[in-house]
Amino acid sequence: MAQSMIFHYRENRTFLSRSNPLAKLSIVIVLCVPLARASLLYACTVFLVLFCSLLATGFPFARLKGSLAFFLTIALLIALTEQGGWKQAAAATLRFLDFIILSLLFSDSTDPDDLARCLGRPLDSIPWVKGYEVAATIQLTLSMIPLVFDVADRVATAQAARLSPKRHPVRYLYTLTSGIFSNLLRSVQQMSDALDSRLFDASRRRRGLGFHSNDVILLVSGMLLAGVGWIC
Repeated sequence: MAQSMIFHYRENRTFLSRSNPLAKLSIVIVLCVPLARASLLYACTVFLVLFCSLLATGFPFARLKGSLAFFLTIALLIALTEQGGWKQAAAATLRFLDFIILSLLFSDSTDPDDLARCLGRPLDSIPWVKGYEVAATIQLTLSMIPLVFDVADRVATAQAARLSPKRHPVRYLYTLTSGIFSNLLRSVQQMSDALDSRLFDASRRRRGLGFHSNDVILLVSGMLLAGVGWIC
């Protein structure tokens, strides 16, 4: 189930998976700035580049069609409600999809543990910042995001299996929400017990990962793409 849910890390040997998490995080941050107010042409260019990258990673579109339909619905609502003409609407929709694909690429190719290992030392060099604890907090937060999707999918599947009546939307929504909340608390408690059994120490110093030729190619390509956005 975990491998078929959105925003999960998939262990593979693609170009992005072999890249350093800090290089990928840097590209995400740098691209988000010009994308915030990108024109239609630039948003479309970034969309094509990111979508091709998503195809190159072997992203499981078929298994995630239910989750992806949610974001496509939001994109459609943005396109229908955006004011200022069709160009503004198309640009806003593509910007939203660009951010979603960026998130998918990063979460799909980056192990939260590797990201925490790489972030600990740089953050610890900042005065008055407990870098390794902050990195561990980021790791646990990223691990919680797919857990929410897992629990929601599990509860929705259970409700459908029980033929839960939808004639009363408020009652159905209450049952679904309460089920998600209770199961999420149970899953969080299980995660906490697992961390305690492994003697997890958030302040423990961990060695980061090195940089390789993949990272140089990724950084140069990402900086060029972001540079085009700054110029435009």
